[in-house]
Amino acid sequence: MGTAANAITTTTNIQNAPGYNSSWSTTQLENAIDRVSSFIESYCGCNFVNTTYTEKYDGDGTREIMLDHSPIVSVSALTDTPTGGTAVTISASTEILIYGAEGIVKLKSIATSETAFNDDEQNIAITYVAGQGAAIANLPPDIVEAATRLVVAFLTASSPGVKSEKIGDYSVTWDGSESSIPAEVKVILDLYKRNHVV
Repeated sequence: MGTAANAITTTTNIQNAPGYNSSWSTTQLENAIDRVSSFIESYCGCNFVNTTYTEKYDGDGTREIMLDHSPIVSVSALTDTPTGGTAVTISASTEILIYGAEGIVKLKSIATSETAFNDDEQNIAITYVAGQGAAIANLPPDIVEAATRLVVAFLTASSPGVKSEKIGDYSVTWDGSESSIPAEVKVILDLYKRNHVV
């Protein structure tokens, strides 16, 4: 079966982690990795393994848009098509600035195709890559460690309810909610948490 493309840790990492139980099957490990990876992405508001997105956004007459996923690695296509108008292709290599960590794409003031995005609905189409690395080996080691610890915590809980457990030198309570994240793991996840300001 294998893990999903967004997996943040590996079965080998889990098997070498404090608290690992050799009775856990490969399928259990893979399912837990997938669930925990999705939980971490949701909690942090970003994907960690590089992913390509094609999305549409509303223009607001300004020079910038905030994308749904960050950090931005690259932009491969960007167009602005006002209702009833002609699509304007914006050069990703010469006409935009990318603020990767913030998830912002901004038109350069010297852009030749246009100086601001049209104020319209769903007029901006963009294809971009966002993430922390192309594979688990390229991810920040602390986020991989956090995912590994959280998988062990998840598998240690024998029921969907809350369970306290001592694993290595930290305590774990897991019920799938933010309040049940081990403190050591939460500190790491909070470093990567993306807060959207509306």
